[in-house]
Amino acid sequence: ERRVTVGRLGQAVPQDVCMVRADRSTELGNPYDMEGDERQRDPVCAAHIALLQVLDIESDGPVPTQAQVEAIGREWGVTGRIRAWNGRTVRRYVRELRTRSQSTRLRLDCHCAPLRCHCEALAALCETGAYE
Repeated sequence: ERRVTVGRLGQAVPQDVCMVRADRSTELGNPYDMEGDERQRDPVCAAHIALLQVLDIESDGPVPTQAQVEAIGREWGVTGRIRAWNGRTVRRYVRELRTRSQSTRLRLDCHCAPLRCHCEALAALCETGAYE
């Protein structure tokens, strides 16, 4: 059974699960915006995975600059807005969630679920240290 799952904001959360909001209103949100264009779902999710790989959650080294965040988005074909992104904060949050998931089931909630969502990569990273 998975310790970290993905859910839709606004849906009921089981009592034994801690919901973590991870939409664009939070630091865990995807900086790559689809702007309502479903053709952008795969590029924004792929760019988010690439960004997490560059961030290297296990490292305490440098984090991607905003110019690098934007370049990754362009490389993956993102055509929408790219918001400011704080890699140090994301790294800290993912580490905290990984620790919490050892004792508590977590659900990362976003507006996208059940469609493909950036939270899938975050959940996999929190649970196993690998990207899906």
